[in-house]
Order: sequence, then structure tokens, then C-alpha cells
Amino acid sequence: MDEVQQLADMLQQHAATQQRLQQSFKDQCQHWQDSIQTLFGQIETWLAALTERQLLAIERSPWVATSSTYPSEHSPFISESLAIILAQRRVELVPQVMGQGGAMVIAVAGLTSDRHGSISIVKDSTDGAWYWRKERGSKDPESTVLDAHFFAQQLQGLIPKSRD
Repeated sequence: MDEVQQLADMLQQHAATQQRLQQSFKDQCQHWQDSIQTLFGQIETWLAALTERQLLAIERSPWVATSSTYPSEHSPFISESLAIILAQRRVELVPQVMGQGGAMVIAVAGLTSDRHGSISIVKDSTDGAWYWRKERGSKDPESTVLDAHFFAQQLQGLIPKSRD
């Protein structure tokens, strides 16, 4: 085979591979966005009775997740953040850039893990469930399935205790 023809074949194969990778990445980004929208919708449903009674407020805001690899002007991670305002406190759920294999992490601001830890909501790629994850230093993170009851329990910690 002529070397020029072999080069052409190699370039065509490379272009086809790149196109498949780009499409796969676009599909993962769409899944990432859809999953976040579904989770936020679920949280709004869980808290609907409280928003109707004006005991708390929920706000969605446009959000572009960024990293050193994906600065804001080039980031394909376009979604929303969700804020819950209750008892004059604000809890924000902020999507992070999609991780390896489409992994999803939502940082939770406004709630802190016991003493300088962090809280996030993570979607498990094996079972598709969302988990509430507390991390404190070098300890293994604590993970709990995120459901309405557990989420409400976490928000209860923001309500100041009355000193009657």
C-alpha cells in the first residue's frame, strides 16, 4: 500500500475516533444536566408543601461549572444551582464539573460537616442513586442515600433552637 494512502486511512480512523469520543462526551454532559435537573425537581417536590406555606423559598439560578480544564468561556457544563432559603439562612446546591465516567458531585454550601468538613451530594454510577456525603479530613466519607426524610433532617439543623 502506498504510504500516502496509509496516512489518509490513519487520519480518517483518527477523525472517526475523535468524533465518537466527542459525541460520547456530549451525551455524558446531557445526562449530567438531565440528572441534576431531575434531582432539583425532586427536592422541589419534597419541599413543595413548605414553599406553598411560605416557610422556605427555593431559587434556581443559571450556573456554569468550571475547572482548570474547562474555564467558564469554554465549559460545556451548563446547568443551574439551587438555593434553599429558610430561617434566614441559605443552602446552595452547586453542580461541579462532571467527573470520570460521568460522575456527578453537587457541593452543598451553607451546611458544614462537623468541624471543618464538607458536604456534597454524589450520584453513584452503579445504582444511579444520589448520596449525601460528609467528609472530614482523612476519615472515610460518610454516605447516606438522599431522600426526603434525610434531606429534611439536614435542613432542620439550620433552625435556631428556641430558648424557652
